[in-house]
Amino acid sequence: MYMQKSQSEILASYNLHVDTVYRVCRMFFNKSVQDAEDALQTTFLKRIKSSKTFENTEHEKAWLIVVAGNVCRDMLKRSERKNVRLGDMQIPQESAEQSSELIEYVHSLPDKYKTAMYLHYYEDYTCERIAKVMKKSQGTIWNYLHVGRKMMKTMIEGEA
Repeated sequence: MYMQKSQSEILASYNLHVDTVYRVCRMFFNKSVQDAEDALQTTFLKRIKSSKTFENTEHEKAWLIVVAGNVCRDMLKRSERKNVRLGDMQIPQESAEQSSELIEYVHSLPDKYKTAMYLHYYEDYTCERIAKVMKKSQGTIWNYLHVGRKMMKTMIEGEA
């Protein structure tokens, strides 16, 4: 049984968060728009069926990001896909060429580092917020970011 939400509440939530959730899904399914769209749809269906209440829109966004990541990982496990290379995500901070190269490095990281790096550098989440989202300690998140940066540096230097 799920808590009934008004159509306007559902539409407002969808319109506010669809782009972010879609980018997260594309991180997992860069070569399959259909899989990313399926994951997006499943994520919002979970939101509709959830009885969860949120403190604010940022809390809802964080919840949706975690759910989207979990949905994508479940889909990948079910289809037994391995070694997914992610790319093609557009990030406005750098030039398109720099952005494409950097996101390729982020996408090649193991999930825990990739998630922490994405939330910190592309969604501007603090370590404290990431810790809450990922249900880890702040120290663990700092470590994920540190190790993720070191792994990216090694990859970048290896290609130079």
